[in-house]
Amino acid sequence: MKNTIVIKVGSNSLLDKDNNLNQAFFQKIVEVVKGIQARGKLPLLVLSGAVATGKADVPGLTSYGARAARGQLIVSAFMHQLGQAAQVKFGQFLISRQDIIERERYVALQKTFQECLTAGIIPLINENDTTASAKAHDFVDNDQLATIVGVVVGAESIFLFTNVAGVFRMAPDESANHDQTPIACIADVNKELMSLHIGKKSLVGRGGMESKLRAARLASFVGITTYILDGKILEHALEIIDGKPCQGTVCLPWPQPILLTDRSRRLIVSHTSSASIKVDAGAVSALRQRKSLLAVGVTHVYGTFEADDSVEVMDNENRPVAFGVSALASSELGKIITAKPRPFNVEVVHADNLILFPL
Repeated sequence: MKNTIVIKVGSNSLLDKDNNLNQAFFQKIVEVVKGIQARGKLPLLVLSGAVATGKADVPGLTSYGARAARGQLIVSAFMHQLGQAAQVKFGQFLISRQDIIERERYVALQKTFQECLTAGIIPLINENDTTASAKAHDFVDNDQLATIVGVVVGAESIFLFTNVAGVFRMAPDESANHDQTPIACIADVNKELMSLHIGKKSLVGRGGMESKLRAARLASFVGITTYILDGKILEHALEIIDGKPCQGTVCLPWPQPILLTDRSRRLIVSHTSSASIKVDAGAVSALRQRKSLLAVGVTHVYGTFEADDSVEVMDNENRPVAFGVSALASSELGKIITAKPRPFNVEVVHADNLILFPL
């Protein structure tokens, strides 16, 4: 939808040092999304913090799902209370992977987003953590979820608020002798930038800077601008909408973004893990000719996935080539590519289930 903006705020910003709700900060969230609406935009809000909130409220809860169930109710009720006072209406969305990969549920999700936004209701979004576990999530984190939501609704921009003021060449706390100024603009979210932040994950949430850059890369490929900003200063979103310079890092859309059909839009957002398939130059050439990916061209499998999962296909330089739905599980594919002799004509991804990245 035109004029849609996704705002993601993470656990580190929502909770105080005791893992209790930061009430003043929640008030600021409501003020900012109301300001976005006043500027003629349609905000969608992705909020973390349910699990940590539930754990703090009932310390005896031991399961991830139970903590999420309790914490989500507290977060949603508080947002409803603040929204009523500010004349802002929220609608709760708890999203699972099946809502993305199953066509009927995906279409229903799109329609519900559209109806709520048209009616002036701000979607309040989180993963359905009540059916997840601490080690098994439908989405890598809420940075990825925010990007998926952005692709689903055709957002013009995504604001990822984090515990640092943007993307740095080095982690801000790593050395007192390096440049503390964030990178102002990234035209190509490349592997080098991501590798600088591997392992620099925040203490409360699941996402780190690498995750935000991965999310920004996907958004870039489909023509969405991503801003990575200091989570303490939510007003930056309003300033950017008003045309003022970005005070964090802006990740620009790819010069030739992928033009998505309804089917390809669903296909690209169903890529919900970090699993990847590396292929040789011959396979890349075949894919560019709209041919299927065969096992003979696969050189390595990273991560785990099941048959019918979407995976990233990359070349030997770790550059993204395509997203595709794998016909094989990672365990089966791993056995095939190490077999002697290797089977030649085993199909990994059919040409109809591939979305090529622009060159």
